[in-house]
Amino acid sequence: MLCIKCQEAEENKESGFCDNCEKKEEGRINGLLYLPALGLIIGFFTMLYNDFCIVSLIANTYQKQGVVNSFSILLLALSIINAPVTVLACWFFFRKKVKTRYVMITYYLYGLIFASFCTLYPALVFHVNLTQPAINMLARALISCLIWVPYFIFSSRINKVFVH
Repeated sequence: MLCIKCQEAEENKESGFCDNCEKKEEGRINGLLYLPALGLIIGFFTMLYNDFCIVSLIANTYQKQGVVNSFSILLLALSIINAPVTVLACWFFFRKKVKTRYVMITYYLYGLIFASFCTLYPALVFHVNLTQPAINMLARALISCLIWVPYFIFSSRINKVFVH
């Protein structure tokens, strides 16, 4: 039987692709890697929206009260750091750079730090009750770390796609 893609060479029994097409297919972002790709795209646009909201909130608070509290300053600083972390993660992932593994691990861990700060700092410093959306944000970041950090560390697929 011939390769299911190029219809020229003999197929491998396991995959249906010839050796050449199989090698090309292994280097593509597909399968399970669609999930972090989708997460990066959504995360990029969410980061832009959140940065706009944070700057608007700080400007509005300063205009009304004449002061900016510590939470706003720290949140702005973390948001400024979040922008290059997210952009770098997108760049490395979609350009299939060799250091993608480390950048993605940093991206997920930074997301956990950011979510922890947004959830726990107001609760601990200002004694604000935790809300369900805040707990959900922290849980999503924690679950993302628990799934994707080990995947990017141990998966042989990462070596095939991102290490040339």
